[in-house]
Amino acid sequence: MAEYSLETLNACDFAPFGTIIEHNFDTSKGRDFQRVISANSTGWTIGILELAKNIAPYLERHLYSQESHEPVSGTSIIIVSTPEAPEDFRIFLLDKPVCLKEGIWHQVMALSEKAVIKVVENLDVSSKNSETREFPGNLKLKVLFE
Repeated sequence: MAEYSLETLNACDFAPFGTIIEHNFDTSKGRDFQRVISANSTGWTIGILELAKNIAPYLERHLYSQESHEPVSGTSIIIVSTPEAPEDFRIFLLDKPVCLKEGIWHQVMALSEKAVIKVVENLDVSSKNSETREFPGNLKLKVLFE
């Protein structure tokens, strides 16, 4: 069985996969808006994804669009890998919102009984823009807490 360490999100380690959605507001204004990420799109959608504990059925990726995963409730992880090496996973505690780069293999999984993730993605995530693949072999994740 493969073993993976659960990593905490930081900008440097997550950079190959995407961006942590963070802000640095100017509090002297009393109100501030920052555009964190933008892309050309024919439309986008906001969805809510409810996860059950320990279920990560497959990896997926969106070839021509970015996708955010924003924790709403519960405790969850995000499993990511590059387009070139989908079997070479990294696993991060999803305790901050992130935006994945185009083509990044990914999946989210609840560690608590249930978790809810807000997803913002391109309106078109059909089969011409997306791919799925089974986890290699008979993968069982054993997450190590350091």
